[in-house]
Amino acid sequence: MVQGIYTKSEFIDGMKNLGCPTIENLKKSLSKYRNELKNQQFFKNLYVFTFHFARDKKKKGLGFDIAHQLWKVFYK
Repeated sequence: MVQGIYTKSEFIDGMKNLGCPTIENLKKSLSKYRNELKNQQFFKNLYVFTFHFARDKKKKGLGFDIAHQLWKVFYK
């Protein structure tokens, strides 16, 4: 897997692992996932994981463009 690029089978398997084998199941689950983000420790853990996942391993931080896009996802 390349960051941001998933094969169809990876996507389908990931959705099944989340308990969302269909788009309808995913739509119904979104509020649950949004509510989890209100938990400060969960949010912090997800934020740190995303930072390490998204950064170039040769650098200590993220470029502004990547950070800006991720902030849009986290703080929408």
